[in-house]
Amino acid sequence: MSNIEPDTGNFEASVVAPLLDNPVLGLCSYESLARILPHTSERQFAAGASVFAAGEKAAWLYIVRAGAVKVERDGSPAVIPANGLCGEESAIDLPEYLGHATASSDLSVLAIPQKAALALIKANPSLRALFYQTLALPSAAVSGDGANKRKTPARGAASLMRIAGWLSTIILPALVLWLGPQSGLQQNATLFLAVFAATVCMWVFSLADEYVPGLFAIFAILILGIAPPSAVLSGFASDGFFLAMSILGLGTVIVTSGLSYRFLLWLLLKLPQGERWQNLGLLLTGFLLTPMVPSINGRVALVAPSP
Repeated sequence: MSNIEPDTGNFEASVVAPLLDNPVLGLCSYESLARILPHTSERQFAAGASVFAAGEKAAWLYIVRAGAVKVERDGSPAVIPANGLCGEESAIDLPEYLGHATASSDLSVLAIPQKAALALIKANPSLRALFYQTLALPSAAVSGDGANKRKTPARGAASLMRIAGWLSTIILPALVLWLGPQSGLQQNATLFLAVFAATVCMWVFSLADEYVPGLFAIFAILILGIAPPSAVLSGFASDGFFLAMSILGLGTVIVTSGLSYRFLLWLLLKLPQGERWQNLGLLLTGFLLTPMVPSINGRVALVAPSP
């Protein structure tokens, strides 16, 4: 067995394709895959060599790049072809390998340490079930259709904070409608304050996705006739709106692709050691992003490390 310690771009390019082609790991977000690249190494085994044995510490998750691996558990052998996985025990936090893996031919694999594999599971929780599936049926193909699609959280019992938010969203606008005329406010002003109160409550208590309260406010203003449609909808036809949409879309692509995370790693590599230099690097990065991303929140989302 030999470990290859490749350098920089060539190794990363050769690693990314097997990760994306794998039916399980290919379902991960690009950013989570980018985070395991520095920890991934290439290993080669001669035909007949042992990759791991039953009872050994489950320290590595292996992706078959070329060749095949014969895995035997409880007397049931299975052959793992190229783009397959073995050593799934490390990804599901089992202490030891349950079977014996042998190279059926000259073998090249990518080895991911257990710590990185567990971090990948944490970032992509739906992968855990797929790892159990490949561990139970190593020779079966794993179908990734819909396996890692974004799932909305299950609706459980509403929390007290959420109940308080909906009560505020209903009661506060009603109070505004009741007290507004008594305070001498005109009808349009009272209606606008009621809509504004409901919108703010939905934002503060996070009762819906962030864009929903804004759309609610626009439709409410149009339906109630508080302002003419030409004034309410004029912003959607402005150059600034399309510029902001394009910038936010570009920022989303950069973050989800893992490019911003890789840039920060490169920045840490080039900067001198020390917290001051690192803070200075982030500050200068923010200055460079200012012409392209005017929003402070957008710049923070691009350069801040993900949890």
